[in-house]
Amino acid sequence: MKKNIGDKIVPKYIDQINEFFNEKFRLYGNDTKSLGWSEGSQRTRFEVFANLCDLNNKTVLDVGSGFGDLAYFLKKKYPAMTYVGYEINKNFIKNSRPSENISFELRDILRDPPKEKFDAVYSIGALNTAFEQNEKVMKLLIKRAYSCCNELAAVSMISKYIEDPYRSDELHYYDPCKIFTYAKKLSKKVILLHHYLPHDFTIVLFKSS
Repeated sequence: MKKNIGDKIVPKYIDQINEFFNEKFRLYGNDTKSLGWSEGSQRTRFEVFANLCDLNNKTVLDVGSGFGDLAYFLKKKYPAMTYVGYEINKNFIKNSRPSENISFELRDILRDPPKEKFDAVYSIGALNTAFEQNEKVMKLLIKRAYSCCNELAAVSMISKYIEDPYRSDELHYYDPCKIFTYAKKLSKKVILLHHYLPHDFTIVLFKSS
């Protein structure tokens, strides 16, 4: 079954993604392993995103917020930040921890984009699982993130530049060059970061002044 999203046609990716994460959650519960990564790699990714810009007195949207760990990581460095997390997995939402200026919503930004804008829009590994039409859905995620940011949008994903023994059929590996080329169609100022982990990269799009 396919569903129209604007001028794009994508599959029932939510069910396919949740099938992967629900099984991880069944095995590991409220743990970084349920997100498909280790505590060390999670922290490395968080540090990259935390240093993209000064987030004090800024609003942040986290697309694919998981358990909301990024919110509290950022809060330690930017206590005046306001954070909103969007997540499509009910198990993750139930185990998130809302507090002052930190909130979470069960919401898919692709089918239900926000009317308001956020200073920074982040998405860390939200579409790393393999499903039908990964590339089209990823491009739409980048487009949505950029359209609802005031200053910058940053999206991380797994790189195709990874050694074969470490590959998994459960994951999708994106071509950094193709993602960069697509991002340049949306923004004049784009940065590709591929230095912090051997198997991961982040595309950063800045709004033109």
